[in-house]
Amino acid sequence: MLADIRTAFVAKRVDRLSSDELAAYLGSLDDRPWPEYRAGKPISKTQVARLLKPLGVSSGTIRLPDGSTPKGYYLTAFRDPFARYLPAENATMPQPQDSCGSAPEFKTPHGNGCCVSESPGTTSISAACGTVADRAHPPDNDEFQERAGITEFDGGYSRAEAEHRARAELTGRRYKSWLH
Repeated sequence: MLADIRTAFVAKRVDRLSSDELAAYLGSLDDRPWPEYRAGKPISKTQVARLLKPLGVSSGTIRLPDGSTPKGYYLTAFRDPFARYLPAENATMPQPQDSCGSAPEFKTPHGNGCCVSESPGTTSISAACGTVADRAHPPDNDEFQERAGITEFDGGYSRAEAEHRARAELTGRRYKSWLH
């Protein structure tokens, strides 16, 4: 949701959005869960407020350029949640580890077989595939907590499951859920 809210502020080029405007924007995103959030109906401004409350963001009276003063959100209220739970806007998203070696022509320059696929559709998955030598040590606590928070919020996982996934991701190990 935070990524969609950040996109709303960027797309509209504003530093404040009314609750009605934000809920309408989220409800217009066909490829997201918000248009059919509850019982096939779009997310409401009350539902948006409930989802944002645990993040320390609440609506308040804002003044719009036309002079009206509806309830809404200032962009500055999202500074901490955006920094804590979202990647930088210009960050490149990492490729999923499971796609490693899915192209038949993919070979590593050192030829050790990591992530090598000899035929289309057949992947070669190695436990060491995608690891970085300087990442053998455990991740620092800030990076770990941030990754776990993002995973918990965006993935809808329990905190324990999110921490397990974050630890696996940051140490370069292939994730194995205890739920399977």
